[in-house]
Amino acid sequence: DRITEKALGFIADNRGRPFFLYLGTNDIHVPRVPHERFAGRSGMGPRGDAVLSFDHTVGKVLDALDSLGLADNTLLIISSDNGPVVDDGYNDRAAELLGDHRPWGDFRGGKYSAFEAGTRVPFIVRWPGHVAANRISDALLSHIDLYASLAALCGAALPEGAAPDSRNHLGTLLGTDSEGAEYVVGINLSQTLSVISDGWKYIEQRPGPERSDRHRNGKRSCGTALRPAERPRRTPERRRRKPRGGRPAQGPARPHQGPAAPLREVIPPPPFPPSAVRYDTGGGFP
Repeated sequence: DRITEKALGFIADNRGRPFFLYLGTNDIHVPRVPHERFAGRSGMGPRGDAVLSFDHTVGKVLDALDSLGLADNTLLIISSDNGPVVDDGYNDRAAELLGDHRPWGDFRGGKYSAFEAGTRVPFIVRWPGHVAANRISDALLSHIDLYASLAALCGAALPEGAAPDSRNHLGTLLGTDSEGAEYVVGINLSQTLSVISDGWKYIEQRPGPERSDRHRNGKRSCGTALRPAERPRRTPERRRRKPRGGRPAQGPARPHQGPAAPLREVIPPPPFPPSAVRYDTGGGFP
């Protein structure tokens, strides 16, 4: 409650002038210890209860903006810094109580991973009168681009040397540009680089098995895999199984060059022979 109270107080104290508020909650991060108001209410254990607590915080902020007459003059962004993780080593029954919910959607991987479910995150924008409501955009955007985009919105110039990788994609942020960034470069916890462009994803060649995700609109991402032929081929029924932890089972890699060549030019060559690599179109699950 203290984090929420501080945020609401800040909004009230600055309602007469422009302000920027970053509100980072610890609700869903482990160890998950939801407030007693929400404990046991979700039916999905501490993780589900923590989601309810986060929703409550967002609701309090929206109510404050409305009551102070600030909603129409406030750009609100809700997002996450990484993809989902269910079983993160705590005995909170998160995987057991997940049920049919799939926080990673139709993508492979999760937090820490270079696969799409590790880097694709929710991104909700609200600004009445400026951003159309109930609209979904498939435009490509990176959190890094928020620096330059918000600076452009405010008519401010970034200090010299600040946010050198940020690009102004204000139109994407406000929903007037349906294309978004030409490409986005990512890096995961193990320092694996990736490039996303035009519905495809190229994942840097690394020792060990790496396979890519499938685009939810039918396009397929492009990743890398070492010695995929050594893995037994799975039937469609086996691909649909969920292993321990609730993540979708991964299917066999398929060699496919696709548009990988122009994407991998963005990433330096690996320190091991590229001949050991095959390019994967996904296909692990529908």
